[in-house]
Amino acid sequence: MMHAPDLPAGYSTRLPTGSDAADVLHIVGTCEAAEGGKVQIDLEDILSDWRRPGFDVASDGVFVVDKAGAPAGYAELFAGRAEGTVLPAHCGRGIGIWL
Repeated sequence: MMHAPDLPAGYSTRLPTGSDAADVLHIVGTCEAAEGGKVQIDLEDILSDWRRPGFDVASDGVFVVDKAGAPAGYAELFAGRAEGTVLPAHCGRGIGIWL
């Protein structure tokens, strides 16, 4: 039996809402810029993903937030495919493994 890792100290989770698309854009865009220098995602990409039939942002997504409640990472699971992203400032702490 696999054991899920614990969330790193100082972090918690919260469920996303439909008004959180800008936070997801910030996380993914920051990571794209850090990895390749060019941000390819835009707000409409996220919103269109969230409008997919069968996707429910409140049950298919999760944020990891820091002590202040600011998003540090985001992940979603849809149709058997998981995607997760962690802001570079929070990398190396086990958040990505948890996601």
